[in-house]
Amino acid sequence: MIQNFNILEIDSLSEMQENLKRMTTNGQLTYIIGDNSQGVRGYYIVEFPDINLSIGICTALLKFRDECIIQDANGNIIIGIDGYLTWCQQGQHYTPQILDTNLCCFYTFLKFGNSHIIAVFEIGAIKIDFSGNVIWKIGFNDIVMDYKIVNDHIISITCMDQDDCFYDLNTGVLL
Repeated sequence: MIQNFNILEIDSLSEMQENLKRMTTNGQLTYIIGDNSQGVRGYYIVEFPDINLSIGICTALLKFRDECIIQDANGNIIIGIDGYLTWCQQGQHYTPQILDTNLCCFYTFLKFGNSHIIAVFEIGAIKIDFSGNVIWKIGFNDIVMDYKIVNDHIISITCMDQDDCFYDLNTGVLL
């Protein structure tokens, strides 16, 4: 289950950096993730008070949502933003690791089993384990409009230019 967390919307990068600097001074672990390029539309701080961790997020998303964060059974935090998945692995300190999916905007996580996750993006989907290893990746030439898990072993994905496509959740092979 996910740790208790709060999402704070911040007006600017400098404000986010100042808030994180103050939190670090108070003994909190802090990180900034995301691409701080000209396309950034939002700045957020996600606070995990139970584990004394705060993560600053720079994102092209208009609204960062609770659905962009999941946690595995070992307490590792996984965040989906833009075209990236970021793991904050638990240990002596949470250490962020980034996987660039090249699949454009992150949509949502579809949890699958105890050891794997399906992440859906604007132009594809990816199955990963909780360590960040890619099991399979599906890319499209068009925008994903709908997605759902069917019968616990199939993912149905519909793009703007296609009918439903069905893929085996274990292998990522088109059925």
